[in-house]
Amino acid sequence: MISWSAVVGGVSMLAMIPARGPVLVGLAWMGQFAGAGAMIVAIATVRQRLVPDHLLGRVLGTARMIAFSSIPLAALAAGLFESAVRNAYAVMAFAGLSWLAVAGAVTRSPLRNMEALRDGEALRDVEALRDGSEGRWARPEESPPPDQG
Repeated sequence: MISWSAVVGGVSMLAMIPARGPVLVGLAWMGQFAGAGAMIVAIATVRQRLVPDHLLGRVLGTARMIAFSSIPLAALAAGLFESAVRNAYAVMAFAGLSWLAVAGAVTRSPLRNMEALRDGEALRDVEALRDGSEGRWARPEESPPPDQG
């Protein structure tokens, strides 16, 4: 699902280049937002299935911080790129190809098949954390108190 939604987003972004008129541009934007929305839901589902409950808040907070911190940097990079090439269509092409590169990377990753991942060794470590039997991290209620310095 993550791969296909990235493909939809990338193809929709590339479709904006030749699109003329409000209907075609609107359809391209609709595809872009549909792909992004589906990807957000799919990634949240993967995160909830893989991350132990007691770590989910920390993981979500860290992921959101990284995601939202990258927005100004991406805007700056896109602005510098557009001012260097003076072509908004080149920015759209780069964005569309970037979406497709993400789709290709996800297709080649273990995330492509959640059931195979659930049977794999990586998930055994997560399950060990989830049930508290072993692992490097202790549950929050088992963690030692912070130093009283």
